[in-house]
Amino acid sequence: MKRPFVRLFHCSDLHMGAELANYLPPRISGYAGAEVDSLREFAKSARRSRLGKGVPAPLESRPVCMISGDLSATGDGIELQNAFNFVQDALRFVFRGDKVGLRYKTTNLNIVMGNHDIWGGQSALRAWIASERKHARASALLGNLRPVDRWSVQVNGRKTDYVDLEPLRIRTYLLDSTKPGLMNVLARGRVPSASLDELQGMLEHDRAVDAAAPRISHVLRVAMLHHPVEFERHRMKMLLENRNEVRDLLNRWNFGLILAGHEHEMDLRGIKGTSGLYQCIAGTPTQTQRDRALIQNTFVVLDVYEGNLSTDTCEIAAYAFERPAFQGTHFQRRPLSVLRPRVVPA
Repeated sequence: MKRPFVRLFHCSDLHMGAELANYLPPRISGYAGAEVDSLREFAKSARRSRLGKGVPAPLESRPVCMISGDLSATGDGIELQNAFNFVQDALRFVFRGDKVGLRYKTTNLNIVMGNHDIWGGQSALRAWIASERKHARASALLGNLRPVDRWSVQVNGRKTDYVDLEPLRIRTYLLDSTKPGLMNVLARGRVPSASLDELQGMLEHDRAVDAAAPRISHVLRVAMLHHPVEFERHRMKMLLENRNEVRDLLNRWNFGLILAGHEHEMDLRGIKGTSGLYQCIAGTPTQTQRDRALIQNTFVVLDVYEGNLSTDTCEIAAYAFERPAFQGTHFQRRPLSVLRPRVVPA
């Protein structure tokens, strides 16, 4: 039985720490309810047994966790700090002492900001006025807002800037799509032009590095940001304002996978107008879905296989972990589909 190259755990929109009337029932708030139970379930899913007997352990033994924003509900300083501390401690406990951090360049956890991490509350005026200050505070907590490529992992006793199991290399690029100011009232986002320019420079540098690697034949490029590049339901609110620009850049550089959050509904799709570029929205493990009577809590596990590199594609087996919202603690695994994202010849 073939083994996956690496296992990705993708979670988003925990909204930890405060009760939001539109999202959380009064009986569940703070750290006593859904957030804690859901995060523990997410962390425990790293164990092989949670995927079932027919799913082999990955070659890269360290779990790689991706959280695409909105850990906190309002972005208040103590709330955001407590949320980060709790996530860090929960994952460290489950992963048996492996180093887990909450900055952009960490061993096995990557995180980006979401609009709620710079939110000001239900008041539109507060959401507008407070967002710049909260953006700066969250930036200081996370470390670096630049588009950072890097899972910094130990390979042969030294740190590297990628996940590398020959002949496939995986690089991930993290983008800040939060938009302080007036548009934060509408939960809209934008990746700044300067960040896209920097991302392109980073890609050019990494392409040269990858070409010089003697035993690497292909690279899977992964982008993570809070706002989806493609989702049709909204016309004014919630949008990534320069989604076409972001999509075109990722498509031009032959990315294979986009990880996103923001929408409280799990969604897995190929991006229109591209060939071999997929987007995974993790949904939410703790909240209700927006504008829906149907309520489902979800997160996603993605197993990356080498696949058929001769056709410049790899293979990703996707699994949803889901439960009816706020109904107990256990998430049931459901196979979703097998994706064949493109990879770049090194």
